[in-house]
Amino acid sequence: MRPHPLLASAVLLVATACAGSPPAVPGADSGTADPILVEGRGVWARSCASCHAPDGSGGRGPSLRAAVQRFPDSRDQVEVVADGRRGMPAFGGRYSDAEIIAVVRYTREVLGTAFQPAGS
Repeated sequence: MRPHPLLASAVLLVATACAGSPPAVPGADSGTADPILVEGRGVWARSCASCHAPDGSGGRGPSLRAAVQRFPDSRDQVEVVADGRRGMPAFGGRYSDAEIIAVVRYTREVLGTAFQPAGS
C-alpha cells in the first residue's frame, strides 16, 4: 500500500522545519541588524529554506554557495527570484520588489558568508 501524498508532504514539511533555522543577521543580538537583511531572512525562512536548506547549502533546490559567482550582478539574481527559472517557481506575484531585493541581499550578504571553509 502506498502512503497518501498528503502524508508524504506533511512528513517532508516537518522534516524541513526541524532541519534548523536560517543563520542570524549580524547585529541581531545587539539590535543593530540591518532591517532589510532581517526582512530578507524572514522571506528566506518562509519560502526558500524548504528547498535550498536553512543555511543555503542545497536540497531539492541548488546550493547558493556560488550565487555571487553565478550572478555577479545582483539584479540577475533578483530576476530569477521574481520570474523563476527551470524548477524554481516565480515569487514576483507573492512578494513585493522590496521583499525580493531583501531576500537576495540576505542570500548574498549572510548566507554567502556562511560557507567559508574552516580555517579561512
